[in-house]
Amino acid sequence: MTYLKSLKCINCGAEISYEKLVYFCPHCGGLLDPLYDYDSIARNLRRDDISSRAPSIWKWKEFLPLIDESCIVSLGEGGTPLLRCTKIAKALGVRELYVKDDALTNPTGSLKDRQVSVAVSKAVELGYDTVFTITSGNNGASLAAYAAKAGLKCVVIFTAGATMEKMLMATALGAKAIKIQGEDSQVAAAINSVLSDERPTWYDCGFRVFEPFMFEGRKTNAMEVCESLKWKNPNRVLHPSVGSMGVIKAWKGYKELSSIGWTSGPLPKMTAVQPANVAPIVKAFNEGLDEIVSVDPGETIAEAIACVNTGDLGKWTLDVLRESGGSAVGVTDTELVTGLKLLAEEGVFVEPSAAVTIAAVEKLITEGIADKEETFVCEITGAGWKDFTFAQKTFGLPRVIQPKEEDIALFIREHLSN
Repeated sequence: MTYLKSLKCINCGAEISYEKLVYFCPHCGGLLDPLYDYDSIARNLRRDDISSRAPSIWKWKEFLPLIDESCIVSLGEGGTPLLRCTKIAKALGVRELYVKDDALTNPTGSLKDRQVSVAVSKAVELGYDTVFTITSGNNGASLAAYAAKAGLKCVVIFTAGATMEKMLMATALGAKAIKIQGEDSQVAAAINSVLSDERPTWYDCGFRVFEPFMFEGRKTNAMEVCESLKWKNPNRVLHPSVGSMGVIKAWKGYKELSSIGWTSGPLPKMTAVQPANVAPIVKAFNEGLDEIVSVDPGETIAEAIACVNTGDLGKWTLDVLRESGGSAVGVTDTELVTGLKLLAEEGVFVEPSAAVTIAAVEKLITEGIADKEETFVCEITGAGWKDFTFAQKTFGLPRVIQPKEEDIALFIREHLSN
């Protein structure tokens, strides 16, 4: 049984059938969002039903757009820990801070596993034999894994910022992949031109970015947060942001649970976090704009979330930030590295772009946007092993010594008092 009703245009409000994959509203070209029968969900489902199910994004299946459960393609994604970080909270001077760790315990080390599980499941359900994406890394690695599980072909085009580790994972798992150098918008334009001519019948899992089904997987992150907090909403949620579907779908998840009476407390204030040198959403939000304006490409170590223009998706994010009473924050590379090191003190090892949320909390407090007494949830989106080159530069490797007793003894004595 499905509770999916239709795909609703976020611009004109038109509702269209969900039975075929449609990327944009046929009436106005707007983005599409799955709409569910929430009254029926509230009548037929209880919180206890959810809590009794095995940890997975699919424990929330009533809120997901798959019609045929036999098509589910899963590698055990979701059910990730919500970690209370007392050391970070103390360092930043806040009462309560949690990290939603979608990095280390998701199958491919990234929150992208939530959306890709849904995407590949829909591809199977709709009869596609090939899945495709253009990506800075994590989405491609994840897609390769789930395509392998489903027995589908996988085509991945990596952009310039993709790390060796992410590309290697994709090729090891069977993806047919290339990497294209150049600025992301130029790469996208060139690919779009070729695809328009060739018209391959592939299930697009990220190139058009607005595939309406797959990103529903992201909202399960928010639902898990509420369950972990005993069905109470946090005060503020911070998310690393490109477009940002993370902000949009998390907000949807919090709203859905609230609408059926499952959660208590005000809905959280959503915060989009971007690298300060490449922050079109932050610029538009702070300047009170309704549309995203391109920014100049800048240098940042958070390459995975660096995008000069997020287009219609960015506009949707602006709407969510304002509806939730939230904000948008840019963080410098120096602040980001501080965030990385604070996470390391809590035993959490992440890639650079995943640490921006920790860096942003202090800025929100300093600028008087957030209160120290709030409950903060910082989304962690990618594991540290996704970029060993940067990790080595930041944290270093153990020095190498010979098997001499005096050298070993010296090392031990150095650390006996520490």
